[in-house]
Amino acid sequence: EARRREGERHGAGKVLNGTDLVEDFRETRACVLRAAVRAAALARGLLQPATPDEDDLLDPIGGGPADFRRCAQEIERSLAPVAALIEAAG
Repeated sequence: EARRREGERHGAGKVLNGTDLVEDFRETRACVLRAAVRAAALARGLLQPATPDEDDLLDPIGGGPADFRRCAQEIERSLAPVAALIEAAG
């Protein structure tokens, strides 16, 4: 009994319930997200600013499906360098 209590004081033999597991998951997810934000901030400093003629997206509002697809492709192309730097930063 004394050994069991001593182990519990040091976290040994701790039985996790569902609430503990959910909380551990939330903490882990929060750490991963904080790391991703730090990586994005570091990566952002490595990018060259866009030239004024490349800086804006053509607004698809009022256009057809092709205009929205074009805009989505522009956004994807714009984010690709940032995503690559974040991935490389680990």
